[in-house]
Amino acid sequence: MYYGLSFRDGMPWCVYFGQYRQSRHWEHSGTKRPFHLLVYVTGGTAVFRFADKTYEVGEGDWILVPGGTFYSADTKDFCEYYYFHFNAKLTAIGECLPEAKSAWGGGFPGSEENGPIPPAEDATGCVLTEYMNYPAHEAVMLPLCAQLHQRLFKKQSEAEYEYQLTFCQVLLELSKQLRSSEVAQTETLVNTIVTYVQEHITEPVTLNGLSEHFRYSKTFILKLFRQSFHTTVTEYINNEKLDCAVRLLRTSIMNINEISDYLGFSDPAYFSRLFKKRFGICPSRYK
Repeated sequence: MYYGLSFRDGMPWCVYFGQYRQSRHWEHSGTKRPFHLLVYVTGGTAVFRFADKTYEVGEGDWILVPGGTFYSADTKDFCEYYYFHFNAKLTAIGECLPEAKSAWGGGFPGSEENGPIPPAEDATGCVLTEYMNYPAHEAVMLPLCAQLHQRLFKKQSEAEYEYQLTFCQVLLELSKQLRSSEVAQTETLVNTIVTYVQEHITEPVTLNGLSEHFRYSKTFILKLFRQSFHTTVTEYINNEKLDCAVRLLRTSIMNINEISDYLGFSDPAYFSRLFKKRFGICPSRYK
């Protein structure tokens, strides 16, 4: 599940922060807290269980447990981690990472009389999920945690706000890393699916079949294709088959019915209608 953090109704506020090392055979039997919990593993391994899911975490991994969620944890060896209990407007926004949206860069419209009008609330500006990995955590996250430690014990009036701003930077760094890693994974998945379609171009490939083969929901795969190709899965598959049909019409001695059957179309008339719609000419006249 992905969660959006709103900074509009108030800055996320870290209530408790600290570092701990759990020894071998540690077990947390389970609890739930009113605050959101963020755990940053810096050494060893552990297992967290909540929301009917199990997460095995190690160095550089982050776990987010939304407030009011029952969770348990244990480690067979040891686990060293930072923990953050924080308040924030956390909104569940679905199983798919939303597209980034921003009104940044042009100023706010308005008038001299009424002042600037801020853009509408958007919960997708800063996004987190229950399990995250930050590969370059030693270069980025450890220094931020060191700054948090330093600001905890400062006596200046501004220190508390500096501390909270640093915590917000932690959240934003996680969001940026999540988006970049998800984009890379999405591109890899799309390329894998496209390769599968091309390798099975002579078979009746369908959205249902892709969903079963790759074990992703039909909604998720459909969203991938709309974002990547601005078309539906069915339209993409048919277009690939029709491009192949053009090559066969040019180079083979197969007739229209044979090409239709070879490409996995159950009805030659349907194949002809699709061909004419795509290329503006019937396949028999094209040949």
